[in-house]
Parts: sequence; structure tokens; C-alpha cells
Amino acid sequence: MRDLAILISGAGIAGPALAHWLARHGNHPTIVERAPDIRPGGQAVDFRGAPQLEVLSRMGILDPVRQAQTHMGDIRIVNEHGRRLSSLPSEAFSGEVEILRGTLSRILHDAAPAEYVFGDSITALTETADGVHVTFERSAPARSTWS
Repeated sequence: MRDLAILISGAGIAGPALAHWLARHGNHPTIVERAPDIRPGGQAVDFRGAPQLEVLSRMGILDPVRQAQTHMGDIRIVNEHGRRLSSLPSEAFSGEVEILRGTLSRILHDAAPAEYVFGDSITALTETADGVHVTFERSAPARSTWS
């Protein structure tokens, strides 16, 4: 289906990624996020193999993701004197491309053609014949054709 107004809860990784694909297929996503802005923290996210890199490429974000990658180096195991005993290649832990979660979230936010509502959350949804009635924690209730 096309030309749907779609309400998504959460502007982390999945929300903007979903919004990207829904908008690409002719829909109009709105993302509601409890936090006041994109959350900057989080651990690393790894992308491994051609299929994952192909998805990033199709989304048009492979270059920004590559530019922001961590470039994790090899892990060195040393003794109490700092003498190297062994090492493990970074690929064993970081995949082909590794990026910090907050950075990935920002890239997805900037790339997703969606309306964002920060500092609020959905408290109730009621489906009726003429659409969906949404109650928010802070904003006034809304009636929409959100799916």
C-alpha cells in the first residue's frame, strides 16, 4: 500500500530505518521519540558481509557509515611488563564496518524522510472507522489516518 500516514514509536535504529523504507515506497512516516533528541550513546554496531553492506548502499548511507567507522585496531594481549603475548585481528570483533550506535542513529535520522516528534511518547491507540486516535504523554490527542 502507498500514501499511508504511518506512526512509528522510537527514533533509535529501527524507527528511522523503517521510516526510510516506508517513505521510499510512497508512505509518510512520523516518528515519536521519548528522548528530547537523538540519543548519542551506545555501543558499536557491526556490519558483516555483502548482504549487510548492500542494504546500507541501497539506503544511500554506506558512504557516511564508512566515513564514521571506528577503525578498531587489533586487540593485543600483553603480560604485566607490556610485552605482547598474542593479538587478535579486529575483524574477529568489529566486522567489515563498525560504527558507534549513536553515530549510526544520527546518520539514519538525517537520511530518513520522516517527521520527528521528540520529547513525547504514545500512551494509547484507538482504531475507529475513520482512522486511529492517538493519545500522547505530552501532546494533545490526535486523530489521523496513521496505520
